[in-house]
Amino acid sequence: MEAMQSLLHDAQQQPGNLAYTLQQLRQQCVPEDDCDALIRMALAGYADADFAALVEQAMARLPLYESAMQELVMSMSQPPRERYDAIHALREQTLGRDVTEALFGQEAAWAEYQFRYGELMEAAAALSATDRLSALNALRDASFGDYTDALHQVEGIDGRYQRELALLLAGVEDASMRAQIIRDLRHRHYPPEVIAQLEQRDHQQQQNEQRVLDYQQAVSALQQDMDAVRSTLSDQAWQQQYEQALRQLRAQYFP
Repeated sequence: MEAMQSLLHDAQQQPGNLAYTLQQLRQQCVPEDDCDALIRMALAGYADADFAALVEQAMARLPLYESAMQELVMSMSQPPRERYDAIHALREQTLGRDVTEALFGQEAAWAEYQFRYGELMEAAAALSATDRLSALNALRDASFGDYTDALHQVEGIDGRYQRELALLLAGVEDASMRAQIIRDLRHRHYPPEVIAQLEQRDHQQQQNEQRVLDYQQAVSALQQDMDAVRSTLSDQAWQQQYEQALRQLRAQYFP
């Protein structure tokens, strides 16, 4: 009961994610428990009766929504936003608006952010770098709404960096300019020790890519050399020499 009521308190402090809280509540039960009865006992003793009643409504209505979802048929050819809007409409129809908001409010706000970020990416080429970042920050504020703190945590530093990076690099082809954008953005988001790790990772990735390129060129040269002597060897001898040389190349480039 104490664990369940603690989860309920956390859910009330971070609203809009009650679906996840219900999963956590059920994890407190063991198979032989009547889990719904235990949750309702926790709700009966919860200090905020209005919130407890909202959770009770969600528990009562969720089976209707889950049943309706099993009957919902959508084509993958539909745009993702249309598919999500259909699911959201079904939720409000079966659960009611208040319960839908309590269960899936954060998810809906995050989905709106994702969809509108895609639209911003399509329009990025017409915007300056400053305008791109301003538009993204305004988009976060507008989409996250009442769930700003929670969804900032969901996105995290890495998520913010990756979205801003993709937005700033859109349409930029010059290699030196792209490198400068990456450096500036890393300094904006990360401490020096993390930047050093990222630079080390970049260096390693460049080395790996160059090794693969060198190997491919070596294989192409080997193929040409072996084609030149093919007529002087039996098929078996040629294949043996080719495979042996290929193994040596692999060992050389990928020890």
